Amino acid sequence: LLGLRAETSQAIPLAELFADDAESVKEYLRDCSRSAEMLPRTLRVRQEEGGELLLHSEGAAVAPRTGLEPALVLLRFRVGEGPEATAQRFQMFMENLPGLAWMKDLGGRYVYANTAAAEAFRTPRAELYGKTDGEIFPPETARQFRENDRRALEGGCCVQTLETLEQEDGVHYSIVSKFPVVGEGGGAELVGGVAV
Repeated sequence: LLGLRAETSQAIPLAELFADDAESVKEYLRDCSRSAEMLPRTLRVRQEEGGELLLHSEGAAVAPRTGLEPALVLLRFRVGEGPEATAQRFQMFMENLPGLAWMKDLGGRYVYANTAAAEAFRTPRAELYGKTDGEIFPPETARQFRENDRRALEGGCCVQTLETLEQEDGVHYSIVSKFPVVGEGGGAELVGGVAV
């Protein structure tokens, strides 16, 4: 789980194992040793190959301290990651898709495009974001894109269609999937698209 070899995981000082302040980790473990209830905490653990891993932990005493005997503490861990890691993973995934991928807000303005989409649209991302199809493409191309976005949003499900786009080497025909991207409230917040 931690990426440590068995022979190195026996007696590692807290300061070397945890990226968090060693004193705060010790305090957490002391609190767990005194608690009958599971106490939650997210800990940052150093990995042997470099980097950090977020562990969501819960700990409690299963046998209290008696005399000179230390308390027996149960610690449960589950691996998690912060928003930065999630965003990096999303970016890496989107950039390695074998096709174009993009998202627009409900007003039809681009909020995301992978490199392949920006290149096919012949518009750098810095210029693409915040613009609508009508501001980027010829009228007929913009019309077909908007119509398929509308169908996906109104239908509340994925729409697959054939779209055309004039690129530097001529007209390209792509199988396009467009779909609503649902937000926390349960309604569509964005419309996504993937073209191959």
